[in-house]
Amino acid sequence: MSTYIGRVLEGKYRLIRLLGAGGMGEVYEAHHALIDRRLAVKLLHPEYAGEEDVVRRFQREAKASTAIGHEHIIDITDMGVADTGELFIVMEYLEGRSLGQVMEDEGALAPGRACHVMAQMLSALEAAHGKGIIHRDLKPDNVFLTHRGPDADYVKLLDFGISKVKTSDDGMTKGLTRTGQILGTPSYMSPEQARGETNVTASTDIYSAGVILYEILTGVLPYEGPSFPALLIKILTEEAADPLTLKPDLPPALADAIRVAMSKDPADRFPDVASFRTALAPFSKENMPAGSMVKNVIPDMPPRGARSPVRKTPARLATTPLDLVRTSPARKRGKMRVVAGILSATAILLVGFVAYLAFSRPNGQSAPAPAAPAPLASVAAPPVVPAPPIVTPAPAPIPAPAQTADPKAPVGKGRKTAHEPTAIKVPAAKPSSESDKPPPSPAKRGKDERDLDEVSPW
Repeated sequence: MSTYIGRVLEGKYRLIRLLGAGGMGEVYEAHHALIDRRLAVKLLHPEYAGEEDVVRRFQREAKASTAIGHEHIIDITDMGVADTGELFIVMEYLEGRSLGQVMEDEGALAPGRACHVMAQMLSALEAAHGKGIIHRDLKPDNVFLTHRGPDADYVKLLDFGISKVKTSDDGMTKGLTRTGQILGTPSYMSPEQARGETNVTASTDIYSAGVILYEILTGVLPYEGPSFPALLIKILTEEAADPLTLKPDLPPALADAIRVAMSKDPADRFPDVASFRTALAPFSKENMPAGSMVKNVIPDMPPRGARSPVRKTPARLATTPLDLVRTSPARKRGKMRVVAGILSATAILLVGFVAYLAFSRPNGQSAPAPAAPAPLASVAAPPVVPAPPIVTPAPAPIPAPAQTADPKAPVGKGRKTAHEPTAIKVPAAKPSSESDKPPPSPAKRGKDERDLDEVSPW
């Protein structure tokens, strides 16, 4: 039993029971006698009272939490020194379990629940970073889940004791570490923390948050080692196992978000916690229908475990403007219209050219050549005025008795008639039928027959 139980600090905070203990202090349930309120009191062990760095970290926890003032960061209301010299801070009392305890009791969390918890934690970090405060010790034990209204997983972020604060007077970042000194919980350290760098940025919190998400989704830590140095070497040199190999039913885009957050180079991580939170939003239980799981937000991206050993990179997504143009149905229809128009024009030109060759081709007969090719029957054109027939000198006419032309004589290309113009006038009998009509005069015949030749090349 703790010797502190029953003590009253500064005449108002009575310690009721021990809630938890750590290497540097203990946390008690307390009762404020003046306002009848249940609170929590964190006491620093007496042996650390003379260590300046430890005292500064203890005081910084209270100042940082108060300066941020966010709903998902524990509210600290007071700080003081006990009669026996112990430093203490007073904070709101929380009922529930830490995320670490939930993992021990229940194992890995469903993606919707995990992303809901992470979104609240990242919201608290966003507020802290906005005040120039970097947590530097993110881990499941510092993420507390309590009940608030309808939410049974309401997050409160704890322990800003080794946080790094940018002061407003000189603009320089003043931490509690010296070069080569390592602070934080090893399994959740970023590579730059593992190297003992002092100029860590907000990106180190993004890395640690990625490790937490990795663990609560898969049930295992990304890096483990038999010793502290071996663990640091793995963090610095090795890539963590793909979450999809440990949890194949995870949405690939969620696994990608973890990979980005845990990049070894800070420049390859999310630019800020707000971007990380946005990437997790589609998978939070508030945005997912009950009983469903978003398995592939990024289209055409197969799980990494199913990739071919030959193909090292995923297929490129058709998301560029050029890809969208290439796959546009309207553009395909436009191309087909252009091709059809070109083919139609080519066909018309080809038919016209063939017709021209057909009408201008010699056939070995003595028919007079036309002045111009006859127009196509399907194309309206102005009438062609035929050239006058070529008249050759005829031999002297031989007197002969008048006769009528044989109506059955064939009429065709180059046919000569027995009827030639003479000076003898022979009265012609009135034809009684169509076959009794006299043959046409040479001039008329030449025009009719020439027209017939022009219309039919055969």
